[in-house]
Order: sequence, then C-alpha cells, then structure tokens
Amino acid sequence: MEKRDLSLNELIDQLNHFAEQRFPVQEVGQFMRGHIMSEQELAPYTFFESDRYTRNLIHKSEAFELLAICWQPGQDSPVHGHEGEKCWSRVESGKLRFTNYLAVPSGEFFDFEVLSVNVGSPGHLDGPSEIHKVENTFDEPAISLHLYSYPFEACDIYDVEKHLTDRKTLSYYSQHGTRCQ
Repeated sequence: MEKRDLSLNELIDQLNHFAEQRFPVQEVGQFMRGHIMSEQELAPYTFFESDRYTRNLIHKSEAFELLAICWQPGQDSPVHGHEGEKCWSRVESGKLRFTNYLAVPSGEFFDFEVLSVNVGSPGHLDGPSEIHKVENTFDEPAISLHLYSYPFEACDIYDVEKHLTDRKTLSYYSQHGTRCQ
C-alpha cells in the first residue's frame, strides 16, 4: 500500500470523522497504515529527554487525544493498560518493540501471557492494544504517534513478575508544541 503524506489538519479532520463513528477498528487501522505525517508537521511536537520518554500532546478533544511520544535508546514504558479504551501506536521514526499481553485470572492475581512481540519501523501500526509495553531497544531515537479513542488521565501499571498493580496519573511533557512547566 502506498502511503500518502498528511497534514495535521487533515489527520485531525479524519479522526473527528472516526469519532462520530466511535472509532471503527478496521477503518482506523487502515487509515493509520495508509497515511504518514511529514517530519515538518510532527517536528513542533517532538521533545526528547535523556532520562525518560516524553508524552507530547498534539490534539485533545472529548472523543480522542493524539500524542507524539519520543524515545531515546534504552527507554521503555512499564507494562500498562488502557482502561478499555482503544489505542493505536504508529512508529514515525526509528524502531520500537511492542509487546502485547493478555491478563489471565489466577486466584487473587493476574498472570500475563505474551500475545505478540513486534518490532516496528516507520509506518508500523500496533493496536488497538489493551495491555502492552513499548521499548526502544535500538541505538537510535524513535518517535511514535499514539491515538487514544478517549482521553484518560490515569492508567494501571503492572509488575508482571511480582503480580502487582499500581495506578499512575499521566502527564504531558509538552502540550500543543509548548513544554509544560
């Protein structure tokens, strides 16, 4: 499939259209696979830090939020859930490793089974995912674009080996191209 460059306004217009349809999984996936953001469009929303990945808000409405997440080599997210919301992640530059999990009840705990492990380079789309981990296990920085079908401000973080769950409040490193204080 040939990919077509997309402006940020075109992307947001299409996502608003999908929001009216409650984000149909196949249509959103097909659209996200077939269109890419130009580097110039994404540049104002990309900030890197040496000690952690950064969550950079591009657009937020009642129906969805769109983020650019910037990863230095060696940075990773914890295993986390999306509280039943739909989440798509697409690699815009660099490479990332996506591990998707299934939570299986086991007594008073959950065991986690690995459903899939995928390495993605630019254009790779992961999702919609429920419980997953994202890692930059490579030698170059990476940028991923994340679409959440409804904004959420906290998520569950899982320690898979210790069977522990914690609730984490989420924050942005930047909003609409401006670093948060």
